[in-house]
Amino acid sequence: RENKVLHSIEFKYGGKPVRAWTIRHRNKSDQKGLFPKILENLNNIRNELKVQLEPLGKKKEYMGLVKSRMDAGGSILIASAIEDVCSQSEPKKYAKIADILNPFISSSYDDFRKEYDSICFDYNSLNSKQKAIKLYMNSFYGVTGQSDSPFYILELARGVTSAGRENIKLVAEFVKKKGFGIKY
Repeated sequence: RENKVLHSIEFKYGGKPVRAWTIRHRNKSDQKGLFPKILENLNNIRNELKVQLEPLGKKKEYMGLVKSRMDAGGSILIASAIEDVCSQSEPKKYAKIADILNPFISSSYDDFRKEYDSICFDYNSLNSKQKAIKLYMNSFYGVTGQSDSPFYILELARGVTSAGRENIKLVAEFVKKKGFGIKY
């Protein structure tokens, strides 16, 4: 109708033969179907969450270092713990760490701890959302590998499976290099 080539896809769903039609969209967004648009939208949302996570993660990490020094040192002052964390950092990270931690120099331990707990909560909340979206996206990919699924796309499923297999292989090599064993 619009000079587009239709491709027929036949598969079984619920034990019954089904025929679907698709248009090859060549990655043009105005021609993509619902399935790719959903995955792209979910990926964009996940990426936005990851952007928000980065500064929270740094703040959580650096505040955690201060907190652990204070907890280990007993009556150590926040200013001393911050100075210690900054002095032991890499020179190129020093300014960033100092910018994050300096506002807490005159804080009480209780106020610092409340802020740290709040940062941890915010970070964990965003990270959980990001992981939930990742899980949801992966379940979409998993559906593409089921021959009885209306979203069955063998090439996509193979690509996801081979990428996952490669990741597992790399993790296994890393774990073995660290001297640990693997149990399946």
